[in-house]
Amino acid sequence: MTSEIPPASTAEHPSEPQAGRRRWLAWWMQPKVAIPLLMLLLVLTSPLLVRGYRLSRVPTAPEPFDTQAVLRFVVPDEQNAYLEYRQAISGLVEPTYNGSEALITHFNAGPKAYGNRWEQLPRSLQEWVRNNSTAIELCKQGANKPSAQDAPARDYQIRGPLGNHTQTNIEALAQLLRLEAARLRFEKRPDEAWRTLLAGLRMSNHIGQHGGINERTEGRLIAYSMCDAIARWAHDPNVSQKLLIVALREFNAEVSRVPPLSRAFQIDYLAKRREADLNRALTGVGVVQVKSDWEKASTWGRSGLLVLGEPELFERCLRHETRNCLSQVDKPRRERTPLSSDDGYFDPDPAFARTMPTPEQIESYFDYSVLEPPRYPRGIELSDHCQVKFRLVATVLALEIYLREHRHCPDRLAELVPHIIPEVPDDLFEKSPSPLKYYRAPGFARVWSVGQDGVNDEGRMDRRQDTTYVLGWLESGNAPVPTDADYGEPE
Repeated sequence: MTSEIPPASTAEHPSEPQAGRRRWLAWWMQPKVAIPLLMLLLVLTSPLLVRGYRLSRVPTAPEPFDTQAVLRFVVPDEQNAYLEYRQAISGLVEPTYNGSEALITHFNAGPKAYGNRWEQLPRSLQEWVRNNSTAIELCKQGANKPSAQDAPARDYQIRGPLGNHTQTNIEALAQLLRLEAARLRFEKRPDEAWRTLLAGLRMSNHIGQHGGINERTEGRLIAYSMCDAIARWAHDPNVSQKLLIVALREFNAEVSRVPPLSRAFQIDYLAKRREADLNRALTGVGVVQVKSDWEKASTWGRSGLLVLGEPELFERCLRHETRNCLSQVDKPRRERTPLSSDDGYFDPDPAFARTMPTPEQIESYFDYSVLEPPRYPRGIELSDHCQVKFRLVATVLALEIYLREHRHCPDRLAELVPHIIPEVPDDLFEKSPSPLKYYRAPGFARVWSVGQDGVNDEGRMDRRQDTTYVLGWLESGNAPVPTDADYGEPE
């Protein structure tokens, strides 16, 4: 009887596949294999780890406003003043030369050199104004339209006002309107001069009405210069009391239509969010600036930053910054929380203190980004300056009305209330509610604001800290028209 050989145990004699797996596992576990593979794995996953770390340092934030409502808003062509402004710029006649000196030198000197007095302008500059009569009329036509939009928010790019036209061309239009008003004054046509200056003031409101901070700033600078020209016009003895009353009413109506500053922040946010593409930004094509360390980043470097989540990181930072600004910019100056001088952000509103980061935190968020944070204090400060300037000019118009009636300046601004103005305007730069400053002396009167530093320098023009207007020609009877030295200039 033969005995059967029992089958070999699978535990003691593994099958060929199992043995193969064990051999492979033993091979993978060898230090000379496992360590390089582990290092390779770390290299491949490190971008994701770094991305996660960077994004974890900047908390998420909701959209700072209803972006869809802004993106959908479009001004119809029949209401859009930009159509005429573009035509005016495209038809501008270039300045000619006056001997060996370019006329543009006189143009840039502008009111400081000649005080907007037509008879003192060089003949070549007078010819420049006459040669651009078509552009001037187009500006007036555009100013009569109710609204203006360079480009819808969905297409807007931060490239300066009026599309690709230069800032110099915008300033040229404003300068033409001011000098045209000077010509009309010289020809004793003060009513037409006023319509020209009012068109310039309306154009200043149109520039940046539905645009970004750059356009808004340019519009405020134009408004600033128009205010000085309007004050000079009001001093003209050919301007009647009746015309001054009309001008004061129309001036206040136009000032009431100044667009809120928040719209400019909204447009800038949308443009930066859309165009903050690393490949564009790091080659100098985008709308955001790149920190100096990354200005010469290679294509591989830019691609790596995309993998590291830079667009998402920057958008988070941008949301925090925009929410911070929008929470305060439309409030009256005294009602805003303090504006940090170091980083340009507002302290959190107590009502939102738990949901909004501090200025220091926002600044630290941008430390993780290769893109420079936008800075907006100049736009905010210029808006404040214009508000005070508007109040000063309205007071100047009211004083000139009083002068025409009484042949002398009032002892106090309160004498203008209520038959000329409802109340004495408040000086926004004072820490607490306080009227504009006023001083009367034989032969002249002076009205001023303490200015951004909040220090009352008595309206002295040599210190250039207060914003001041001086009146004087009518009270003394033979006093000269105030010169440029009698007028305040932007600080």
